[in-house]
Amino acid sequence: MEEQVTYETRDGIVWLTLSRPSKLNSLTLAGWRGIADGLARAAEESPAPVVLTGAGSAFCAGDDIPSFNRVSTDRRRAEEFFVDGLYGTIEAIVTHPTPVIAAVNGIAYGGGLELVAAADLAISAASARYSIPEGRLGVFAAVFGGLAPTMFGYKQANAVAYTMPVLTPADALALGLVNTVVPDADLNAEVNDLIRDMLASSPQSLSQTKRLLSAEARERGLPRVKASLQTLVDDFLGTENVVQGTNAFVEKRRPDFGWGSASRE
Repeated sequence: MEEQVTYETRDGIVWLTLSRPSKLNSLTLAGWRGIADGLARAAEESPAPVVLTGAGSAFCAGDDIPSFNRVSTDRRRAEEFFVDGLYGTIEAIVTHPTPVIAAVNGIAYGGGLELVAAADLAISAASARYSIPEGRLGVFAAVFGGLAPTMFGYKQANAVAYTMPVLTPADALALGLVNTVVPDADLNAEVNDLIRDMLASSPQSLSQTKRLLSAEARERGLPRVKASLQTLVDDFLGTENVVQGTNAFVEKRRPDFGWGSASRE
């Protein structure tokens, strides 16, 4: 089976790397579970922060669309993919005992942006781009919508979810999605500098600070995310709009959801 997430320890810091560059690090169920498994292992092996990054030119392009299509008409497999796999990973990030840092080396679309949103801190390369295009697939941004009220400004988050723009790193910084933007070549050094500053705290201080600062996301955001993903499975997958949206994605065209000429202008 293809290894989609690699686990590496660098100077005592665990780096989880999404390692499917030929597919822009899009994630199948195995990929989502690979992140969660890596975080579980890191929690046992190290009290330090964990870094999540991508291989190649992308951070993460979101769900693997062929996998999405295969599970969309099978309720059991859909629940396994979304409620177990995707939600389990977001929960693992939010509840991890130490901070999770997203080192965003390239595009972060759909589930990729949601990984950045769930992370405690995020450093963006200047070439990165961000988007939540789920509406164009006939579904909705369940994770972003569940977490956004606890993490971002209301109107700003609404604009991102409703209009699905491609955000530059400057846009992501203004939204509060990322903390810092650096030249691509400086990304890893910036992450290492950030971690060095964080390690001035004791392990107990770091863990308790994470628990305190993530309380809203744990107690309010995660239940919304889980309920939204269940709604996605129950009410959206396999519908005509999802078929239209995913076919349009594969065919690289604008989907026709029946809005008329206004949607094609």
